Amino acid sequence: MHQSSTFAGVALTILIALSASTSDVKPGKAFRADSSRPNIVVILADDLGFGDLQCNNPDAQTTTPNLNQLSREGLRFTDAHSGSAVCTPTRYGLITGRYAFRSSLKKGVLGGYSPALIEANRFTIADLLKQAGYQTAVIGKWHLGLNWSGQDTATPQALGETSTTPSEKTVNIEADLTQGPNDLGFDYSYIIPSSLDIPPYVYLENGKPTDRTMVDVAGKNEPRGVFWRPGKASQSFKLENTLDQLGDKAQEFLTKASKRFFCICLLPVRIRPGYRVRTFKVNPAPESMVTLSRIRMT
Repeated sequence: MHQSSTFAGVALTILIALSASTSDVKPGKAFRADSSRPNIVVILADDLGFGDLQCNNPDAQTTTPNLNQLSREGLRFTDAHSGSAVCTPTRYGLITGRYAFRSSLKKGVLGGYSPALIEANRFTIADLLKQAGYQTAVIGKWHLGLNWSGQDTATPQALGETSTTPSEKTVNIEADLTQGPNDLGFDYSYIIPSSLDIPPYVYLENGKPTDRTMVDVAGKNEPRGVFWRPGKASQSFKLENTLDQLGDKAQEFLTKASKRFFCICLLPVRIRPGYRVRTFKVNPAPESMVTLSRIRMT
């Protein structure tokens, strides 16, 4: 997510408030599971402007009827503030409920090989909702650091800040994670480690690479914004298919959940080469908007 982004990118919160107040809930204190409580889905979309959605701007250049319906029938939060409207601190605040400056990362964002920013014993929103009897999941762009096999898990540093930033030379990305989202209260996780311009390019399902065969991917930097860094990737990983893959996994979780669910969907920016020109005639929108517009009530 770029520093110049108009908004931190909270695309839509279908529902955050539970039917009973949780203001007095503390780590380790369980409260009664209630089957009447609603399912909860939180969508965080990178680089989404406030006026990109028709529910906020009638003159928006993209048609989002399903999101308009969710807006009419759900809750809208129109006054938001961020101490750092970029990827890592935004996600940190959402999952921990803490100001991002309270973490060890004081500026910028993490790299793809950075160690976990959230401590394994940190109480999270997923922990809270598990206590309430929810089945919890996170799907999408994690960008909060991960503990890999063979990694120095010292204090995470901003991407490119020093020459000691972890890299593929010291990290075994073919092995299972030693710490990830499943250690932070999430029953299910299907993630990419970082942004789609930051290696490694790999899907991790419940802390395990879905494809352990790694290859080297060349970087790309086109004048009109198509950019990614060179690095390691799973052999089957296709950058242009990422949003579809994440969307399919989210739908699969929501469909198969065995009880009330809480799902955080973290959508990365992905502009497929040539996609903008083919799909839109005026003011083309990022591909993530197309993915968002497919969301519908079930």
